[in-house]
Amino acid sequence: MMGQATSYYEGSTSLKPLRGDCTRKHKEDPEHHCYYWKCAVALGVVLAIVSSAFVVTVSAVLLLMRPSDALVSHAVPSLAPPFASSPASLFVSYCPKKWVGYGGKCYYFSEEEKSWNASQHFCSSFNASLAGIDTLQEKDFIMRYAGLVEHWIGLRRESGQPWKWVNGTQLKQQLFEVRAEGDCAYLSDVFVSSSRCYSVRNWICSKPDAYMKAKKNVMEGE
Repeated sequence: MMGQATSYYEGSTSLKPLRGDCTRKHKEDPEHHCYYWKCAVALGVVLAIVSSAFVVTVSAVLLLMRPSDALVSHAVPSLAPPFASSPASLFVSYCPKKWVGYGGKCYYFSEEEKSWNASQHFCSSFNASLAGIDTLQEKDFIMRYAGLVEHWIGLRRESGQPWKWVNGTQLKQQLFEVRAEGDCAYLSDVFVSSSRCYSVRNWICSKPDAYMKAKKNVMEGE
């Protein structure tokens, strides 16, 4: 028994130097640790490059998808109602700041009140006139945009004479009826009425937009 125990102990003791030699061998082998360190550094560099490329690609795609601010600032989209059939309403209207584009025209809706004559003078200073109405679709658009506020439009008559627009053309009876007995017409939220020209109201100016104006100039040049 004692011999066997001694032999086992001696056998166990004889293995210790072997483990110590193996451990010492790995500790003294710098190439083994250097290999894994280089692999880790290389993997980190590759991941950094891939991440940077992904961020740059996503940023470029988002930049291309964003609309041009220059076009948005100068182009006022046409606010045509869904039932508008005018071909000109399919174009983008180019109008001055604070003017609204629709159907080839630019409209200015005032925030203050003036008499009919003073309102027309204001519009003339912008190469425009008090708004004329050519179609029922245009009338519906103006009434909807103006809301509940009454606005002067470019329609007037002399005593006992028919209604005429500021450009001298006569109002078509099938377009709408002017109510009341005044000499200057204004637009309410539901109908067109009239009153004394010296009374004060908001007003609406209109003029051809840049597209229609350029088209007209080309046609006149021909």
